[in-house]
Amino acid sequence: MASGKGKRFCIVGAGAVFVKNGKLHAEWVLDSLEYWPSHYTAQDADYHGNFNGNIFNSWFESLCGILQLKYGSCRIHMDGASYHKIQTNAPPPSSAVKAELVSWLRDKIGMGRAAITKREWVGAYKKVQLQKTAYINEAQAAAPAQVPAPTREE
Repeated sequence: MASGKGKRFCIVGAGAVFVKNGKLHAEWVLDSLEYWPSHYTAQDADYHGNFNGNIFNSWFESLCGILQLKYGSCRIHMDGASYHKIQTNAPPPSSAVKAELVSWLRDKIGMGRAAITKREWVGAYKKVQLQKTAYINEAQAAAPAQVPAPTREE
């Protein structure tokens, strides 16, 4: 088959780098490799839609368990890809129905009257935008029992 032809797959895996007997070693983390068929084609410029926060989270939780068993606590380094985090306090889109907007405002800042005006909504939205964005990985970092704390040296 010619290069670039045929079925495409998404592949994710993790490597471990560590010092053993005074020497630097590196290896693939066993059981960290996952793959699945891509729904994108060779003509698609951006393949990142194959991977999202939920898929990453599932894989990462499994990886943390594997790392804990094989290596103990570890330092984990990753890039800033958008699928490495899932925003937990995102406002509803402007296309959301009024009931959803009112409910969200009530939950976030205690403001959620049914008779809210657009001006009040925009003011409340801007106020909430100033608050810190919360992501799932930050929540997990606060719960080390679920995600092993990273650091490793032999």
